[in-house]
Amino acid sequence: MWLKKVDWLSPPITLYYRGEGSHVSMYSGILSIIAYTIVVVATFYYALNFINREDPKAYFFNRYIEDAGSFPVNATQMFHFVQLTDVKSNLKIPFDFSKFRVFGFDDIHTGEYLVDPEIVNTHDHWIYGYCNNDTDTEGISYLIDQDYYKESACIRKYYDRKKNNIMTLQIQISVGH
Repeated sequence: MWLKKVDWLSPPITLYYRGEGSHVSMYSGILSIIAYTIVVVATFYYALNFINREDPKAYFFNRYIEDAGSFPVNATQMFHFVQLTDVKSNLKIPFDFSKFRVFGFDDIHTGEYLVDPEIVNTHDHWIYGYCNNDTDTEGISYLIDQDYYKESACIRKYYDRKKNNIMTLQIQISVGH
């Protein structure tokens, strides 16, 4: 029967069965035709949707925006904090701000800071301090491991080089130009 000729599902066997190199059957031939028909139809369907851009799910592209506005760095917009972890034991290490400081620059890279550590006096930057669960995580505190959060670093102050002033921040910090 011709359906046995289109059976691509049956595995080959080492012994011949009724003159065939695999144990073919009419049912697996029908199943093979149905499976390949579904694959071909689905390929055409999704290819046409892709080509015609019908019902797009996601498209990624980059473009330049002159003034993108402000994005508050807080629990509701762009919340983040810095936490130290021991690589070997995966245990959290509390920050010790008496031993080192954490700065956040908008336009300075690590290499520039290593060459000129006094760059903190000539560029705007954020100064990190201990996190405060009462104000920093408003609305999302259930997502954070509270045992180590208060020993982590969050943005606390902002240095404005034009005013030569360090401002203590509450919950709203605007990032943008």
